[in-house]
Amino acid sequence: MLGSYSMNFILLYLISGFTTAFITVYILKWHFIGFTYGAILIGILGSFLGSLMGTILLHNGISLINTLISFVFSFISLTIFHAVSKNHPD
Repeated sequence: MLGSYSMNFILLYLISGFTTAFITVYILKWHFIGFTYGAILIGILGSFLGSLMGTILLHNGISLINTLISFVFSFISLTIFHAVSKNHPD
């Protein structure tokens, strides 16, 4: 079973995915396929992909640098999804 320390970082990755989705949808006014729900899904997936890549690159378990890497990967994934969504007819 995961300890509370690991659960805190999982919640931190979820929050970074939600935050990135909120920033891109409501502040930057980007349009996505699936609107807000599509952005939240891609943001969370990008956040967990970033945490996986951070763990592979840094060779340590959980750190705040890993969380920053997950936020950056979440934003990159939403940027790519925005570029795809622009060309998709609704």
